[in-house]
Amino acid sequence: MTLLRVFFLGLLFVAGTSMRAQVQQFGMEKWWITAIAAEQGDVLGGWSGVLANQVFAATKTDGLFQANVSRSPAQWTPIGPFRGATIDIPAITVQHWGAGPRDGLHVFASQRYAGGSAGQPVLWRATLDNFEITPQGWERADSGIAGIDTGTVIYSLAAYYYTGHTAPQPVLAGTGTGCWQGSAGGFNWTASVFRGSPLFGKLNAIDVMPKWFGAHAWAAGRSGVMPAAFSSNDQGLNWKYHGLPALIEGEATAVAIAPGTSDTVYVALYSNLMRSMDGGDTWVQCYHIRNNRFTALACDPENPSHIYAGGGPDFVLMRSTDFGDSWSSITPVDGTPAGITCMTVAIMDSLPMGRLPREGLFIGTAGSGVWVFDMMLGQVGVDDPVQPTSASLRVWPNPARDAVTIEFESGGTGAVTVDVLDMLGRVVSTHVRSAVPNDRTQTRIDLSALVPGSYILRCSEGLTSRHSTLSVVR
Repeated sequence: MTLLRVFFLGLLFVAGTSMRAQVQQFGMEKWWITAIAAEQGDVLGGWSGVLANQVFAATKTDGLFQANVSRSPAQWTPIGPFRGATIDIPAITVQHWGAGPRDGLHVFASQRYAGGSAGQPVLWRATLDNFEITPQGWERADSGIAGIDTGTVIYSLAAYYYTGHTAPQPVLAGTGTGCWQGSAGGFNWTASVFRGSPLFGKLNAIDVMPKWFGAHAWAAGRSGVMPAAFSSNDQGLNWKYHGLPALIEGEATAVAIAPGTSDTVYVALYSNLMRSMDGGDTWVQCYHIRNNRFTALACDPENPSHIYAGGGPDFVLMRSTDFGDSWSSITPVDGTPAGITCMTVAIMDSLPMGRLPREGLFIGTAGSGVWVFDMMLGQVGVDDPVQPTSASLRVWPNPARDAVTIEFESGGTGAVTVDVLDMLGRVVSTHVRSAVPNDRTQTRIDLSALVPGSYILRCSEGLTSRHSTLSVVR
């Protein structure tokens, strides 16, 4: 029976997923995609909505489109443009809402200009519920922002989710001069407060964690003329300024929070990826590309150590499975897509036999439509070896039962801290060892107190951190 079960699952993998094992075209082949969004399931927290398989893509000239990501080939339905408007949509987001027995999505889309006084932010909202397939119409959702904020554009949007049995949650809008927190559905708006920032803040990107009933948020952009990051622990009402290590003027363009923690965050800064694992107190460069810039970041909701980075003007898609310590390139199977402009994660389908849902990385490009990468079954390019950015780390045995041996290169004379984290990013044990300078340091960690499951090993020495996944069995 067990062998038949495994065989049956294998057949389902081959029949249902083989066509999405690499980066592949997902329709809208000639469109320039400016923003893309989908409802994000909280796998670690056990929350996933009924409309999580809907993805929304904004185009540069032709409004907004919607598709069901479980259908192949992709079928995109136009749900815009908006009435009497010049179409240019820099940001979209979705918010899961609930009212009694009914649940649905609010879809928010910002616009550079849609009539009225020039220089006022414009935000539209459409609503669908679990009895509808597409939104029925659009209405303005920027009451309180327009006429007050002079940021000209809402550059970024993010939302917290809620159900009919929980309290309503807000939506966030980042402009050229700051941020606004909107009530559920964006009916009323409150200006956010920025602390510690020398000048006004422009928010190019916002990420919230967790999206279901969360409180934490990170944003990337600039303060004055210098790139900056901002963090909030009260759903975007108050923001703390974090200066990024940059010597030239400019802006950070993307941000992503590692699932399960608000302290580990990634920021795209020109050709560099920056990472902080201590809530923004210190930043390190964890990757650099040549002749391109990073434009989009996304984390795997099921794997806190997995981070994806996209860029352009050439198609650049990188993946790290160890919190950014090493990276591999992901290449398309067929065709040469344009550079990446945006990314989101959506549920592609659910595997049988109680398995976790399969999720895909949906990628918007600058003129070649939407592409998709299967985050569970996809493979990296065979000609692109892993590129480490820190000293190597060896872990054995893995899986382990009662103890594990860790060996790493040491560059200093100080102490080395080895943390064992669960898959929610919580430290479950800490071990401090003395380092051997310019040599390999080896230590043995007792695992007898840990329950079986998956963990993350974090080895820290000064500002350098190395990571590895670990399975504990009995």
